[in-house]
Amino acid sequence: MDANNLQIYWHESQPVYGVCFRGEDGLFTAGGDNKVRMWRLNFGGASRRKVETIDFLASLTLHEQAVNVIRFDHRGEVLASAGDDGQVLLWRLEEKSANNITGFGDDAGASEEAGSGEDKEWVVWKRIRSNAVNNEVVSGPSEVYDVCWSPDDKYIVTASIDNSVKVFNVSNGNCVAYVKDHNHYVQGVTWDPQNEFIVSQSVDRSINVYEIQFNTPAELKAMPNLDRIRRLRLRNRVVKGELPQISAGSDGSVLVNHSVLKTSYLFHNETLPSFFRRLVMSPCGSLLVVPTGIFKSTQADVAESQSSSANPEVNNAIYIYTRASLKQAHNKPDVCLPFLNKPAIAVAFNQNYYKLQAEKPYIDLPYKLVFAVATTNQVLFYDTESPEPISIVSNLHYTPLTDIAWSAKGDMVMVSSTDGFCSAISIDSTLFGEQIDRPASVKEVKTEDEEPKRKLDIVNILPVRKKAKEVK
Repeated sequence: MDANNLQIYWHESQPVYGVCFRGEDGLFTAGGDNKVRMWRLNFGGASRRKVETIDFLASLTLHEQAVNVIRFDHRGEVLASAGDDGQVLLWRLEEKSANNITGFGDDAGASEEAGSGEDKEWVVWKRIRSNAVNNEVVSGPSEVYDVCWSPDDKYIVTASIDNSVKVFNVSNGNCVAYVKDHNHYVQGVTWDPQNEFIVSQSVDRSINVYEIQFNTPAELKAMPNLDRIRRLRLRNRVVKGELPQISAGSDGSVLVNHSVLKTSYLFHNETLPSFFRRLVMSPCGSLLVVPTGIFKSTQADVAESQSSSANPEVNNAIYIYTRASLKQAHNKPDVCLPFLNKPAIAVAFNQNYYKLQAEKPYIDLPYKLVFAVATTNQVLFYDTESPEPISIVSNLHYTPLTDIAWSAKGDMVMVSSTDGFCSAISIDSTLFGEQIDRPASVKEVKTEDEEPKRKLDIVNILPVRKKAKEVK
């Protein structure tokens, strides 16, 4: 595993807030200069072990304020960008035309980005206002911190600082679902790959699990103008949970006592130095991984409102919930990965599946998944076989990380930072084991005007370990 800080001016020394891949060598970044920029990564040989050079291709400049997030749909055809101006812009490649809204700035490069051809260019296909509900403006522009596509790419959900979560129909731009159950900024949102849940995370120290309720085929037939999504129903709000307690051993080691459970806050409060809390669900929909977790020791005797990041008795953690826990509205996490040096900000899954190597993995799945966690100063790699990290990459940036993205092959991870730079982490293809095809148990969601079919859960709630584990 090789890591390199790519020392170029990605966004004119402004912070880089978002990053995502397109294809094998196409990279898009979003920054504090109000722009989305396109790049081509050039590798030194077929091994892709190192980025030798980077070609700047173009800037998309139709945002009026900082761009916080960029995400491609599952086909890699439409790019959603959103930011502080409250807009969600949907970009796609189209034939060149004088009527196209391209948004190319003065520093724009060639429009034949990543081999798209001289006859095509990136244009704004749809413009969605985050403050519009039922085609009416309900408030002033509200900054958007995160977005996520639906499994069929027909909808997009946004997380905003007006404490709301909104679902938009991509084809017509209508807001089809609107909830405002959080008490503070919403900094992260993810859409269940099985099309059953939407989960949001807020500065108010909560995650909200929403059930997506659909109109029936009969209702859609009787009312053709009716949208398929009826509403979002709050299924569970997770703020506190029962956790085993930790304490220091006589030899200075850390002891975990599973026989003593205490209800406490699970997530950092508003003093966390980050704009984002990018939670994510696994590509199969079996796991929800939540960043910004905290894990208190028995010696921690501080007010709950006190800054947890400044308290040495509070450990940073990642929490994992299984699908069964989401269905049963459990607050207690199924898995805790504690003892991070700094708060976790973002999580991203490798979209590939790998053959199991361990006889008894700590998460009961018929395959292995791999995910990366970005803290404010590190990138940690985990799999679903062992709770120990596979690798830890540190000292890449001077200021907090903001986003993390995997390449399609799972052989590279890009991270962005508020210091204005991005880093590339190249990964040996053999590190995670043998890659396998999408398992038959993981089915793609078909949503052509019919209610989604709920398949059986792959994993159940994990048992709490009986023995305390010593971590040195």
